[in-house]
Amino acid sequence: MNANEELEMRRKLEIQMINKTLKPCPFCGGGAKYEKDTYKNEKGFIRTPIESYELVKCTECGAEILEDDQDILYEYDSVVVEKWNTRI
Repeated sequence: MNANEELEMRRKLEIQMINKTLKPCPFCGGGAKYEKDTYKNEKGFIRTPIESYELVKCTECGAEILEDDQDILYEYDSVVVEKWNTRI
């Protein structure tokens, strides 16, 4: 396994763990899903400087909380998960 594959595997495990901690949607009670990624241009290349986002979205009604930041991909404390779970 190369370094990129290992990093991707760790990222997927992190997302799975976060998804287990999400509370139901405050509006409809539906399930929630967490995403963390980088914005890419129309050709699929990552923009420069790197702009990242994290998102919690209801799988039923589509309610969401989104944060964008250049540092999100390197941080493990999720702001959107805290906001979603505390209903801020």
